[in-house]
Amino acid sequence: MEPKIKEHAFKYLEMGFNPIPTRPNKSPYLSTWTKYQTEKVTINLIDKWWDTWPKANIALITGEISNLIVIDVDSENGLKELDKISTKMEPAVKSPKGWHYYYQCNGNKTGCQNRLLPDIDIKGKGGLITAPPSVNADGIQYESLIDLGRLKALPQAMLSIINSGFTHGVDKDHVLHGHNRPQVSTVLFEKGTRDEDIFHVANCCIKGGMSQDHTSQVLNILAENCNPPFPKKEAEIKIKSALKRENARTGNLTQEIKEIILSTKGHITSTFVYSCLQLSTRKEKKACSTALGRFVEEGLIERSEKKAGEFRIVNEMAEPIDWKNAKQDWAKIFLPWKLDEFIDIPEGGIVLLMGNPGAGKTAALIYVARYNMRRKWNIHYLSSEISEGAFRKRTEAYKDLSLDDWNVNFYYDPPMVDTIKGGKGNLYILDYIEVYDNFWQIGQMLSDIYKKLNGGVAVIAIQKRPGSDVGLGGQFTQFKPALTLALEWQKVKIVKARDVKDSHIDKYGSPNGKEYHFKMIENRTKYIEDRWWTHPFKENK
Repeated sequence: MEPKIKEHAFKYLEMGFNPIPTRPNKSPYLSTWTKYQTEKVTINLIDKWWDTWPKANIALITGEISNLIVIDVDSENGLKELDKISTKMEPAVKSPKGWHYYYQCNGNKTGCQNRLLPDIDIKGKGGLITAPPSVNADGIQYESLIDLGRLKALPQAMLSIINSGFTHGVDKDHVLHGHNRPQVSTVLFEKGTRDEDIFHVANCCIKGGMSQDHTSQVLNILAENCNPPFPKKEAEIKIKSALKRENARTGNLTQEIKEIILSTKGHITSTFVYSCLQLSTRKEKKACSTALGRFVEEGLIERSEKKAGEFRIVNEMAEPIDWKNAKQDWAKIFLPWKLDEFIDIPEGGIVLLMGNPGAGKTAALIYVARYNMRRKWNIHYLSSEISEGAFRKRTEAYKDLSLDDWNVNFYYDPPMVDTIKGGKGNLYILDYIEVYDNFWQIGQMLSDIYKKLNGGVAVIAIQKRPGSDVGLGGQFTQFKPALTLALEWQKVKIVKARDVKDSHIDKYGSPNGKEYHFKMIENRTKYIEDRWWTHPFKENK
């Protein structure tokens, strides 16, 4: 991925396209992107989106809003089919698996059509097409083959096929020779496609809420009228398969709701769950209500007497422990900005560093690694932000150390939670937890990491918005950390410190809410104090 992907999004906007951020699997990061089918994207939105998701791919919304229609060819076989229509069409983009042909739609309101021809899809009104320099999940890049800012009109022969509703199985020669009413009676429920068509109908009926008996009646009618007739026993198998698929989907939804409950404290509402899981249809909301009702019966939550749709999360019963003989072991960890002088971090504790893009999170985390090597920590640096080459370049900026002095285990883009093994003496530095939707999951990840530390310590970075004291993931992120910091450029704020030394409290009171202003010098390898906002260390200067 090119480092300045946002600049490409700006260029697409200048060309008149509507770009939005997507994942390598082509799914949009935006939960409500459909409004941009009719509403123009702005420069400010692109800034906001790619600041939030700096590694996002670019997808262009096809249709009238971008004056764009795309022929998506997935194979050499698809190219041969396209050549039968016109040999003058020129691909605009080389995709990882095929070719994309970009044309002006010029008011054509056609929608998306899958497999209009063998291995050929049409991306029209309401569609998305991944654009260069995006990369797919295998790391293969989309490449421009022509100037995308100077597109031609769609060739008439292809336009005729699209507008006439041609589908695989219909004689396209009828369309090319001017017959405007192709015979479509052979498209569905014919030998060769009956199996797939019957299952599609069964799946739609079950997913739409139709009872099994009524679905059976519908499929029996269709089965009798297939050419040749489709066996009724096999039709019943399709119904059972559709039911199994729907039950699996419902089971996944139930598990996701349970994870939200387990990562939340206090009260929870059905509306909150809808928002977290982006549930919008009546059926999805009904399934959510059913799952919440089941968790009430299981004793996981209780209905609130004050408000409909509100639930209290029930804490598990616990056995009393011997607290009188308990001992707290503190981690001998170095923290920047003089924090370790007055804040204790317990063994098994988490330090959370929330920072907006460009605030210096990576510089701070490498600083933590550098000075904790002296304290004999076994340091594990888990990075989703910088590669091994970029990490080496950062370490070379420390002129007083050679590469051999850096006793750090480096991991690039690892599974964050699963890489942590825990144990005393292990310091895990996570740069950073990368979640692009369902941000409540960050709280769950922090909880999972906390359970695995087993005496080790984790310093974890997450993103936040500029000016905010809350990271992406909201209040869920502040349940487990012993210390939570909000970092902006050359300024850090103590959002919450649990264990402050008594001597500091006696002299200066609570440090929560206080800011430390600093300057980074010597190629971001050192901090020098500028001032404390309220000068809590004035007497020590």
